[in-house]
Amino acid sequence: MSSKGVFPPEWSPDGGAAGWVSWFLGRVAYRLRQARSVLWPQVDPGLLAEARSRLPPRWRRPFDRLGGSEKAHVLRLYRAITTDPDLAAADREELVLLALTHDLGKSITRPTFFERVVKTVLPIPNRSHPILGARLLRRLGAPTRLVRRTARHHGDPGGDRLLAVFQRFDDSL
Repeated sequence: MSSKGVFPPEWSPDGGAAGWVSWFLGRVAYRLRQARSVLWPQVDPGLLAEARSRLPPRWRRPFDRLGGSEKAHVLRLYRAITTDPDLAAADREELVLLALTHDLGKSITRPTFFERVVKTVLPIPNRSHPILGARLLRRLGAPTRLVRRTARHHGDPGGDRLLAVFQRFDDSL
């Protein structure tokens, strides 16, 4: 997750009690949706096949190793990005690839149920799967921009406009 939204408003320049309450309720709702998705992932087989077909053949094997909750998350991102009428076609294509690959590192780390619960309850940054996913994508011959965005998808987007757009999608689902 990006740093925006992870910490309460009093830790940022635009703090305030009302902002903190709003932030807290938003985080609770986000974490409850996340927990539901982990416990009862919903993966539409047709949408999964469609999304998977957008990947180069060499990338499909690691994608197939993702757990049910990761696939459900990826498909929510995929659907949101492909149906957003405000995205330019070129941006949409880059965002779709990032959505489908940003969590490939989880096919290596395979987080346990306990780890998922702890990370759902506490705002612990996740640094391992983005790096592992980026290394995997580099070995598979992915474009440098995609490798870099995958490595940084839980961090500050810096000046990368598309990574910032992706993080807004990722943080909202």
